[in-house]
Amino acid sequence: MKYEYCKTDFIYETSRGDSSVQSGSVFDSTLQNTWKAALERGVFRYALNIQHSKILEGKFSFVAQVRNNKRPIRNATAYIVLLIWNFCKNCHQLNTDRALKRRAPEEITSLTQPFDHDRFNFTKIDETEILFELRRKCDTSTNRHCVIINESPLEFGHCLLLPSRLNCLPQIATQHSLQLAIEIMLLSSNPAFRVGFNSLCGYASVNHLHYHGYYLNYSMLLEHISVQHLSGPCFILVNYPAKGFVFQLPSDKCPETLARDVFKLTNFLVCNNVAHNIYITRGTDFSSSHTNSKICNTVRVYVWARKSSSGAKQNDAFNPAICELIGHLSVKTEAAYWSLTEEQVVEMLSDVCEGPFGQVTDSVKELFED
Repeated sequence: MKYEYCKTDFIYETSRGDSSVQSGSVFDSTLQNTWKAALERGVFRYALNIQHSKILEGKFSFVAQVRNNKRPIRNATAYIVLLIWNFCKNCHQLNTDRALKRRAPEEITSLTQPFDHDRFNFTKIDETEILFELRRKCDTSTNRHCVIINESPLEFGHCLLLPSRLNCLPQIATQHSLQLAIEIMLLSSNPAFRVGFNSLCGYASVNHLHYHGYYLNYSMLLEHISVQHLSGPCFILVNYPAKGFVFQLPSDKCPETLARDVFKLTNFLVCNNVAHNIYITRGTDFSSSHTNSKICNTVRVYVWARKSSSGAKQNDAFNPAICELIGHLSVKTEAAYWSLTEEQVVEMLSDVCEGPFGQVTDSVKELFED
């Protein structure tokens, strides 16, 4: 199946309103319908079963979830009941099987580790895992971009975007792949849709270029938090435990411009061997005075310089990868879920990001002053 699009399909403003997580544009319908069909076919390692979910008490509104996933569901009635249970906002939900049943992550030793054909990579997946191919109508190249299931799903619609899958690129963000990730955000009209990237040594588990996408039906602080200007198009996130860098869709609303700016930073981090995570979300414009507005009138891209995952503190509750940095905590065990506090999360995120942020900020400022 192919999904083709052009610039006229981009949606530049969305509203949270009362929309369901299961609604949106033609792209949303395509992703959700193919994802649910794969779930019914039993393609996943386990059926998504978020048993408990809560917003931690405190000022950052962290969302904690733990899952208890069992074998894939094939019964349609049970499937519908499960969806209702999973997507009721603020229900108490749990997902221990993600920690227990996911594919064993590849051992990553370097930020620039070469692609290895002998290890697991996305050319070795079963064809049933492919949801659809993604193609710009004006693109004359032979690149084949794919959207596939994440066989160990974290949330509803959890998928992987594979730019130029058959080119066997290592897990290093390219300007072209960043533009593609920003464009699928613009193809979705559902503000619950999120896109993320873990670099090597930043909890990437497969050394083959990929981005995560999924729906999270919570309003997250990073959609509207205030930021400070650093230089050029680059802003900084400082009133948050994980300090980082932020960009937004420019006034010309050109995804290519935004991708170029973000790539300028991520390329600098790669060249300086600094692990990082990238988050793409709908949100309010940086200049907006309505920080709690339901109107999402821009795309925000966050980039965190962070400690290498091999050097970060090990925590029984969660691994600080991209989802955790944005405040969506996938907790490993039920015991950790019930005891987790905002103070513990703040300590973990600060430990991972504060040092690297301080070390590179002056250089990043100079980078964008040119």
